[in-house]
Amino acid sequence: MSARFLSSQAPAARRAHAPGRVVLVGLAVGLLAVAGCGDDSEFATLTVELAALSSVATDTGENSCAAEREEALPSEVVCLAFELCRRTDEGCEPVGLVRTGGDHDAAGARVLRFPRSAVVSFDTEASGGAFELTVTGYDADGDVFASATARGFQVGAPVRVRLERRGVDPAWSCAPGSASGAALPRALHAATLLPNGEVLLYGGVFGSDIDPTISPSGTKGATLQPGIEAYDAVGQRLVPIRVGGAYEWRGRVLFASRLLPGPAAGPYTIALYGGYEASGRAVLFLDEAQSENAVGSPLVPAEDAAPGPALRLTYDPRARSVSISPLSLGNPDAVGTGFVAVSGDLEPGGPALLVLGAGAFTGGARTPAFAAPPRAFWVGPTGAVPTSLGASTLATARLGATATALGDANVFVWGGSVAEMDDRQARALAGELIAAGSPTRVIGGGTDLDCPVTLPDPVGDALPEPTAFHTATPIAPRAVLIAGGLLVNGEDCVGRGITTLYPTARPLSVVVFSDSGAPTATGVPLPAGYQASIFHSATATARGVVLVGGAGVVAGKRLEGLRQAGVVARDAGGVYTFNALPSLATGRWGHAATLLPGERLLVTGGFERFDDAMDARRVRAVSFAEVLPFGPRPAAALECVDEPLVVRDAGAGDAGRRDAGAADAAVADIDAGAPDAGP
Repeated sequence: MSARFLSSQAPAARRAHAPGRVVLVGLAVGLLAVAGCGDDSEFATLTVELAALSSVATDTGENSCAAEREEALPSEVVCLAFELCRRTDEGCEPVGLVRTGGDHDAAGARVLRFPRSAVVSFDTEASGGAFELTVTGYDADGDVFASATARGFQVGAPVRVRLERRGVDPAWSCAPGSASGAALPRALHAATLLPNGEVLLYGGVFGSDIDPTISPSGTKGATLQPGIEAYDAVGQRLVPIRVGGAYEWRGRVLFASRLLPGPAAGPYTIALYGGYEASGRAVLFLDEAQSENAVGSPLVPAEDAAPGPALRLTYDPRARSVSISPLSLGNPDAVGTGFVAVSGDLEPGGPALLVLGAGAFTGGARTPAFAAPPRAFWVGPTGAVPTSLGASTLATARLGATATALGDANVFVWGGSVAEMDDRQARALAGELIAAGSPTRVIGGGTDLDCPVTLPDPVGDALPEPTAFHTATPIAPRAVLIAGGLLVNGEDCVGRGITTLYPTARPLSVVVFSDSGAPTATGVPLPAGYQASIFHSATATARGVVLVGGAGVVAGKRLEGLRQAGVVARDAGGVYTFNALPSLATGRWGHAATLLPGERLLVTGGFERFDDAMDARRVRAVSFAEVLPFGPRPAAALECVDEPLVVRDAGAGDAGRRDAGAADAAVADIDAGAPDAGP
């Protein structure tokens, strides 16, 4: 049986959409291990039910996921294609699909296509293993209208899949809310991708009305978010997580975290380093003017905030619970700081580098004085930093720095200097290259100009100006993309330390290290309208680094959430380019971005601006999430015809697998449980 596109549906397929409107489609899927199905008892029936889900609301003239609406499967979708594979350590092996009642002795099909219908059923060899289902919806012209991917479900367990809009309209989709109601608002949190496909959301702050100027009395600050949630990769919903254990968890902000090695099915253990806690009151203030603290940080801990101890978070996905207990680091010098950074693993299951940020501070919320220890410690596979692993003394103390593993034995530490030094010293100590057991190698950056009015693109050996609250993301072996950040100046400039007083148009730069460790930098051309940012997300993917949102510095030094998105990748000629993606539904900064299967990005939380009754510009934490399918649009199908199952090479080469496991390995190395947005 084959289904051709219905020409009578063509007018519906060409209907104009409302500007900025994104149509979402939900699919509820149930896998039932049914003996005797069709001609072979080893086959099971896979039943797909089409359901309604929310879409972006445009009633206010602006895209927003805050006010969701229901959309049934649109009439533009006239053909649905289903492809199933079984996850293995080597990749995803295609599973043959057979139409119910068909010949099970035949090889089956790789893809089954059905006309639009409320219920679709077919048979599959679905015993054992974890499965991945890809669904594609085509319009009457054969073009791809929407697509979806669900991963990690077992035979007999229900699975829910969402079709997300693909095509000329904005491709961002509102992610489903919480299964228990509204999702929790949070910003400056962590989002850890787990081996079972779930994403654990924890930490950060919230607040529905935050004053971004800390100087007036009665300032409204941000409060710790104690709630923990998980994005269920099967149900594709945020679910609440019960929290218990030996440590009284109030939440944490400005920390780093790392997923530790463990069983693929869980429980999963996450090591949490540094960050600030507070007892019930505001833990954080936003200092947009950067005038109330000595180093010019846009984030300022509240007067009663204090650095928290290292913790071990153990998540049991079966019980939907997290147990939190103290983590003994084995080295008393590696505790008591916030604004910390942790690199990716130097090798699978190997050590990482923990860079300390700002520790104790005095003077209260109005005039805090940061004390940043110039130290870095090597973290072992258990999460501890025993003295046997050694430590590294940095060339200078650093606040808002990044630490990036280069894929060899080195870690690249960049920016964040807050030491009292002149301009030339600040640029001379812009970064460091660190290897275990070896002295640090200082890396300079910037030009010879004092406080330049304009910042030229890096040329040749010239590295960028030192920055803080930027991102530094691996884009290739021994290559790092540096994006955004605030300028770091020295004593002779107005605004010593981190400042917005000088150009905020940070160039995107790719820094490449030679075999000997010598760096060179190349600027990435930027499109018109691109705005540099801080507290954006930079996510490494198989297609390049996806940059999303962030805070741009606008008139009056105000931090404004950005909707921009794009991917930086190397073209066929070896040149790095920036290609814009559809804009976010809501401008946000301090969010987290997580790579999902099917080349999609899950964006959660963050801060957004809003107008209160007095028309003042204030900040609040975001509760709703968005999803971006950033990969290329699937090819059109001239006819809705099934495709035979072909396993290439008969076991050689890729053996018919999709990615040979490369995508999964990349995800494990990229995320490592650390927040994507800087500190």
